Amino acid sequence: MNPFSQFFTSTDYLTIIPAVQLALFGCAILLFDAFEDFLFGGPQHRKRLVFGVLAAEVFAGMGLVKQQMHLGPDGLISGFGGSVTVDGFGIFFNWIFLIAAVIVAVVSYKYLEIAGEHHGEYYSLVLFAQSGMYFLATGTDLVTLFIGLELMALCFYVMVGFLRTDKRSNEAAMKYLLLGAFSTGLLVYGFSVMYGLAGSTKLAIIANRLAALPAWDPIVFLAMATTAAGLLFKISAAPFHMWAPDAYEGAPTTVTAMTTPDVEGRFRRAPPGSQCWRWSRWPLSPSAIWPPSTRLISSACSHTARSRTPVTCCWAWSPATKPASPASRFT
Repeated sequence: MNPFSQFFTSTDYLTIIPAVQLALFGCAILLFDAFEDFLFGGPQHRKRLVFGVLAAEVFAGMGLVKQQMHLGPDGLISGFGGSVTVDGFGIFFNWIFLIAAVIVAVVSYKYLEIAGEHHGEYYSLVLFAQSGMYFLATGTDLVTLFIGLELMALCFYVMVGFLRTDKRSNEAAMKYLLLGAFSTGLLVYGFSVMYGLAGSTKLAIIANRLAALPAWDPIVFLAMATTAAGLLFKISAAPFHMWAPDAYEGAPTTVTAMTTPDVEGRFRRAPPGSQCWRWSRWPLSPSAIWPPSTRLISSACSHTARSRTPVTCCWAWSPATKPASPASRFT
């Protein structure tokens, strides 16, 4: 008998197969880039590394198909003590992330060549960011969601400032980093208050514990407000969108395409005793923040479900205007 089976099982591995494959291919691309002269004959052939991204996405797609085939009778695969839960919701969003990453990698093939910034780290960052997105879509634990969010955010901080000779790109990366760090502080504070109230980091337990508290408890309101503020910063929703125009305009166009949230969401309250929230509209683009936002807010707000009155919440925003063509930035 394997002595480590109580800590890591085949089911645990099944829940993270796509993320592991993306991370491994990202590391492999970094190694290939380090030996560019020996493997490719010079830095001018770095653009071949895009095929590593495409191979990673093929394997990640196979992992998602495998997860779909092994969904249980309840439509779930739960691993790591309930910290990661794969279901149709998570698989759907991960397919969107996969398609978005493929499009960004293919478009970047020519864009980076025009910009004169064709480096292997770019493709690795795309894969690492997508790995973080995976945990955002499948995480059901505050710690898992935070790790996935920060893994994605750290990659985006670097990618926004990837045009090192462009002052606008440098400024955008600095603003994105500073305000992103501020929003992370708010988010972590909200998480810590939730943990203090519920005594657990599992979203399901948090929802049940908060449901037992009095409606409009000031501490619960503090946890909800700080968590929501941190998430709204991440998705550049008003009134926390002041960083978005500069960051989107200064970032490489391909990076903006991967980071810009252009989402309209709507959900309604369900009666007590049933699922707290149901989806009435799907997102319109690959926003990595939307899945954890809805999961966290639904868990935090479930304690207010005291009536059957429907409540509709809508958010909408648009990306900043980008240059007409990649070449216009460098002429």
